[in-house]
Amino acid sequence: MLNKKRKTTILLDFLLVVIITITILISMLTYFNIKTGYKILHNELSKRSEYIVRILNEDVENAIKRSNFYKLNNLIEKLLGKNGDIYKIMIQKLVKEDELEIIYSNQKEEIGNILKIKNLNSRFLEEKVLKGESRHEDITTYDYIYPMMENEKIIGVLNIVISLKEVKKYSKKMMIGNLIISIISLIIIIAVTTIMLMKRIYNPINKIREEVRKIKEGEISYEINLNVHNELESLAEEIDDLKGSVWERTLEDRFAHPITGLPGLMSVIEKINEMIEKDKFFGLLSLELKNTEPYILSYGLANGEDILRFISQLIQETLESQKIEKKVLTQVRENHFILIMGPDEIKKVGEEIVKKFDKEVLSLYGEEENSGYISFKNKKGEDKKYPIMSVTIVGLDNKIRGELLTYKDVEDRIMEIEKEYYEVQEGSLYINYEEGKNTKRVEPKKENKEKKIETDDDLLSGLEEMEDD
Repeated sequence: MLNKKRKTTILLDFLLVVIITITILISMLTYFNIKTGYKILHNELSKRSEYIVRILNEDVENAIKRSNFYKLNNLIEKLLGKNGDIYKIMIQKLVKEDELEIIYSNQKEEIGNILKIKNLNSRFLEEKVLKGESRHEDITTYDYIYPMMENEKIIGVLNIVISLKEVKKYSKKMMIGNLIISIISLIIIIAVTTIMLMKRIYNPINKIREEVRKIKEGEISYEINLNVHNELESLAEEIDDLKGSVWERTLEDRFAHPITGLPGLMSVIEKINEMIEKDKFFGLLSLELKNTEPYILSYGLANGEDILRFISQLIQETLESQKIEKKVLTQVRENHFILIMGPDEIKKVGEEIVKKFDKEVLSLYGEEENSGYISFKNKKGEDKKYPIMSVTIVGLDNKIRGELLTYKDVEDRIMEIEKEYYEVQEGSLYINYEEGKNTKRVEPKKENKEKKIETDDDLLSGLEEMEDD
């Protein structure tokens, strides 16, 4: 539901920012281009008006003094013909302070009109020419007013009035041109940005999403190749590392015991070989359950699962009570567990497990818990008695360098001690490897061996019947 509602992507968000930024930049560029265009145009108009002034200057001064415009009129008409954007040319005579009378205009109806320009003398002291936009008969114009002097006093002005019609046309063309250039530039930039983002961000993100989906579904494929060199490449590397961890955990899950969920033989081999290779000290407890067959034969295969849950939980509780943080618990065979931890912790943990096991295993039994054995009838109707379950724990470590080179060395030492003690002593037992190999082996009594063989045959026969059922 969240994915359907989320319509935007990193690409779209980034593109939006890029478009807004580019639009602002192009708008600013257009604004400055228009201002520059106006400036260029007005410079051109100023040059044109100065050219007219240079031609008319002497004649204008004489015309103001003598009010004779015949020669000047012909010259002005020629100039107006060459410069189509000039609206009109007026000559104004100073009659009073700040008051000017139009004594000549190519538009004769304006002759005699009085115009006022405030602070005329002081303004011409600051500026050589007065210029600016104005309106003449509802026509927007740009006026250039040049002073005419006699003995350093203003006697009148020459007013060149230029229509802004052409200016507006030019401005409109310039704006349209800038707009077209802006749109084309925007399209090109968006296209280039989109291609780059597709290649460097959007496609890699899609690949990463696809890999995450595969991991979620349990499919572990080869490493991700994004063909980019940015933060997404680092993210892909992290995901590859994650896939490796998931693969390892998947393998462990495949070989984990279905009842206890503990990893199996491959896990303990890999862990021990790794610690030996890295020259790390470790301690190890090998826990072998004894006399589980009579229990299964008496209580059924279904209840046999309780044995594994019981011993697994007991080991975990012991580790917690002893505050053992760094440990690895595995189940290498049905009734065989291996526990890896620090070398100085194996004795106290092993002895604690033995103590707890002998006390709590009785909870799995019924009335036999007080008699210390379990019994049932064989095919001949004879009562057979078997001891209650126990555990044999062998502890060893690698404190002496070079004794343990591989897991095979560990396995050989466990089997060496179990062979000496597994069949000899009833009840649970913790024995350290160094102590065990230096202790004289206790030979079991002969009748016990015979009895064990006899009862083993009965047990095997009974278990085979249960499996057939």
